Amino acid sequence: MTLGIAGQFEYGFLYENGFSVSGGIQFGSNNQNYTGSHTDYTYDLKAKTKLSFLKIPLTFGMQAVNDRKMKFLFTWGFYYSYNTGYSDYILYDFKGTAIKDVEVNMKKDTWTSNMVDDTAKTSYVMDQRPYRRHGLGALGGVGFNYRIGEKPI
Repeated sequence: MTLGIAGQFEYGFLYENGFSVSGGIQFGSNNQNYTGSHTDYTYDLKAKTKLSFLKIPLTFGMQAVNDRKMKFLFTWGFYYSYNTGYSDYILYDFKGTAIKDVEVNMKKDTWTSNMVDDTAKTSYVMDQRPYRRHGLGALGGVGFNYRIGEKPI
C-alpha cells in the first residue's frame, strides 16, 4: 500500500427539507510502489507508478429533519476526472553480473529503456497513452451527523 494525498474545495447548500447539493474541485495523486522477483530469469523488480488527477464532483445529499443531535444522512453523485500527470519507472535488477540491469521509464506517451551504467538509450513514442485522460465516476456515502453545540436560534 502506498499512500496518496488530495485536497478539495467544496461549496454547497442545505435546504430546510434536509436535501443538500454541493460541488467543488479536488486535486490529488495516486502513487504505487511495486516489488517482485522472477525465478527463471533471477531478477528482482522494483517499480513506481505516479498518477495525478483533477476531479470536479457534484453531490446530492439527504439528512433527517428533526431536533435530535445525531442525524442519519446519505449522499450520492458523480464526478468528472482529468488525469494531469502520469509516469512509470521499472528497474529489472538481475542477480548475476553477466546481464546488466535494465531501467524503463514511461511518461505520457513516451517509452524509454536503457541498460544501467550505459549511455545508449532506446526511446519511442507509443501510439496511445497507457491511461485515459478523461473519465466519469460515481460516488456515494452513508453516515451520521452529530451536532456538538446547541441549535442556533
